[in-house]
Amino acid sequence: MACSGTEFGTTYKPRVTLSAVGSAPTRCASAEFTSERLGSGVMLVGVRGEIDLFSAPEFRDYVCTRISPEGQFILDMSKVDFIGTAGLSVLDTVHATNVRDGRTWAMICGRPVYRLLRAAGQESSYPCFASVDSALGAWHGRTA
Repeated sequence: MACSGTEFGTTYKPRVTLSAVGSAPTRCASAEFTSERLGSGVMLVGVRGEIDLFSAPEFRDYVCTRISPEGQFILDMSKVDFIGTAGLSVLDTVHATNVRDGRTWAMICGRPVYRLLRAAGQESSYPCFASVDSALGAWHGRTA
């Protein structure tokens, strides 16, 4: 499934309005999403709270509208308290989209995210890092 708003069908109505880069966080019932440009084309999307069946559509919409064709992308999941299999489906979509488009991306995994990836046997399938700085350092090391 590609990152677009059309995969939810014609009856899907988002419950939140997506915020602009650098503006106030977007909230849904159990999650909060933020985004900021770190410079030189790096987009950082932060996720806080719970990613479950109810918040996964908003999570997908928010993340997919922040991925740009150029530049690098970091998904910071370090403040996620819970993530269910609906969230894993979103991560699969984000990963497939970035790989397909040849985009460099990274995910900052907190304990709940890493536990889900490990339970699904996918802990080595994603470009996981301990911090934003470690992801940026790895990218810098590759290009230096």
